[in-house]
Amino acid sequence: MSLARSPSTFVGRRHELEAARRALGESRLVTLTGPGGVGKTRVAVESAEHAGRAFADGVWFVPLADVDAGAGLDTVAAVVLRVLTKSDQASRGTWERLLELVADRRLLLVVDNCEHLLTVTAQLCSDLLREAPNLRILATSREALQVAGEQVLHVPPLSVPDVQRAYSPRDLETFDAVVLLRDRARQIDPGFAITPENAAAVGRLCIQLDGLPLAIELAATRLRSLTPAQMVERLADRFTLLSAGDRTAAPRQRSLRAVIDWSHDLCAPSTRLLWNRLAVFPGSFDVDAAEKVCGFGALDRAEVFDAIDRLVSQSILLTQRDVGVIRYRLLAAVREYALEKLTDSGEYPELRRRHRDFVLAEAAEVFHGRVTASHTSHADVITALHWSTSTQGEAKSGLELAVLLGWHWVAEGHLDEGRRWLEILLEEGATDAAERANAIWAVIWVALIQNDRDGAWRHLEELERLAETLAGPRPRNHLDHWTGLYHAFSDEPGRGVASLERAVRGHAQADDGAHECIALFQLAFALLCDDQLTRALEVAEQALEASTALHLWRSRDWARWIAGVTRWRLGDLDTAERDVRTLLITQRRSRDFLCAAASTALLGWIAASRGDEARAAELQALSDAVFEDIGTSLAFFGPRIVRFAGHRADDRTATDRAARIRDADELVDRALGPASTPTPTAGPLTSREEEVARLIAQGLSNKAVAERLVISRRTAEGHVERIIRKLGVTSRAGVASWVVGRDT
Repeated sequence: MSLARSPSTFVGRRHELEAARRALGESRLVTLTGPGGVGKTRVAVESAEHAGRAFADGVWFVPLADVDAGAGLDTVAAVVLRVLTKSDQASRGTWERLLELVADRRLLLVVDNCEHLLTVTAQLCSDLLREAPNLRILATSREALQVAGEQVLHVPPLSVPDVQRAYSPRDLETFDAVVLLRDRARQIDPGFAITPENAAAVGRLCIQLDGLPLAIELAATRLRSLTPAQMVERLADRFTLLSAGDRTAAPRQRSLRAVIDWSHDLCAPSTRLLWNRLAVFPGSFDVDAAEKVCGFGALDRAEVFDAIDRLVSQSILLTQRDVGVIRYRLLAAVREYALEKLTDSGEYPELRRRHRDFVLAEAAEVFHGRVTASHTSHADVITALHWSTSTQGEAKSGLELAVLLGWHWVAEGHLDEGRRWLEILLEEGATDAAERANAIWAVIWVALIQNDRDGAWRHLEELERLAETLAGPRPRNHLDHWTGLYHAFSDEPGRGVASLERAVRGHAQADDGAHECIALFQLAFALLCDDQLTRALEVAEQALEASTALHLWRSRDWARWIAGVTRWRLGDLDTAERDVRTLLITQRRSRDFLCAAASTALLGWIAASRGDEARAAELQALSDAVFEDIGTSLAFFGPRIVRFAGHRADDRTATDRAARIRDADELVDRALGPASTPTPTAGPLTSREEEVARLIAQGLSNKAVAERLVISRRTAEGHVERIIRKLGVTSRAGVASWVVGRDT
């Protein structure tokens, strides 16, 4: 059949259309891949329409969805022949007639839905292209055909808003997923509009549907009866909600479940088993995590990577680049489907336990310096803790996990959440005094960073009672340690020094290197506050050396910060500034928000000492904003540091303006100042902005841009906003058009 014009509007996809146009000019076989429901067929048809003038003998659409998976080459060839001749009759053999028909013609075949006929379709395309030099083929499949000369283009979901941001209706409509939802909703209800009242719900709906066009179109049909907010509330049962599709569509395209069923059925048994098991991960994961959690029983660990590779090739798993590794994730609907299968299989409890044990093992490795980075995410942490508190007999391991996550709570901006989990699990997981004594220190630490000294003291009093009754050095070591930090923060640095010195000795004798290094840099801090500056610098350097040797990079960074503050107080401004700038650069990867905020504050103190009051005020506002967002303030360090710094009362205007900065990555960009910003190019954009613009033109979302460039999502959003403003366009599509025009 020749192409049939769709009655509905085509939304977005400027980059995909341009990429397909270029690919068809460079290659005779182009395959569009992507997950089910992402819109491969629609992109192929639209691309073919645009390319139609180049093919004198026409553009022809070959649908393979209804061809049986066991069909042979002759059967598929007959489908193509029927499309081209509009007849089931042939005077000679099907294959010979087809070759004769296409041999000298200049035409484009759009071969749709090849995934269940990969081997046969690959053979067909290869033979036809060899015999017909003027033929071009545009195929759609959830998996590449693996034919020589094939160019594969991935069709991603539509762009969606950032879940952490609020948008006006106008800003929301710069995202293709939102535009599609709006347009399809208006086909059903012409009065539908995105308003200030429903904008947040519309954004959440598109996010929770992962920008998947089929899911969005199915959701739009429900907006005749439900508001966007009601839709969001009901998405827990998305397969029932998203089941009333276009009656003229193929049966497997009429519901979200049917689309995913189709993909599931095409997988080999071992691949299906891994797909189901991967649903235990709440967010992204890497190969190491998948192997350790999912490789058991009927699926050997050695088989996991090959199964992951198949799921990626079949567009079930999406990939994203992290620092040095590839991470994978399932779309929300695909994960929910797999969770149903996993629950029905009876493996769900075992997978949840294995997942929690993996997160626990990773936390121990990181805390004790045996690895420098975890394979887990914050979502993994919370999922593991929830399971530990809701499953009988697991609270003890949950408490162990919450304690080992001490740096996660303190450094990465989760103070309130960490303290809540620690206090819940102290009550549920500490079945005896020894367990309680070995865990309560983590609550004290978090409370002190929150500047809640009264709360910390109450827990210290309990720790003291426990230490008096328990044998062994650990409770006493923790009592000395955290009592010392309490005094250092409470304007009693002399008492803090004495307690922390005992703690350092005690941890060393117990061969507890992780706590020894923490106590060492905190001892240096207490000495700094006690005006013992020369010794403070010596101990800070000792802490730096010890933590580096043990790969305890968070302790190392804090030792560097204390050394920098000490050098600043000694008047060595150049060395202090050089060291703190180096320290800030490390925060791009370590993501220690607390240390980044403190380092920014130190840069401000140095600027003030140099007489640059404007820069000092700017840096104070930046650090105050991040401290506030974390859930604390500079005051947690105690009155001595506040006095040393000459910290002024908050400039709320400046702090509010800076509050848009949320994570260490953005903070570093601003804190390091103009010297660290990219130099302008010959065009209107800086070199970094041009890099971002090219990624936008490739169809990447803000989140994907951030992951590709190893920057925060807010930094990526800021780049996008500036690019749109500088180019004088109104949407990401306009940016893509600018990039295409610049390159041609």
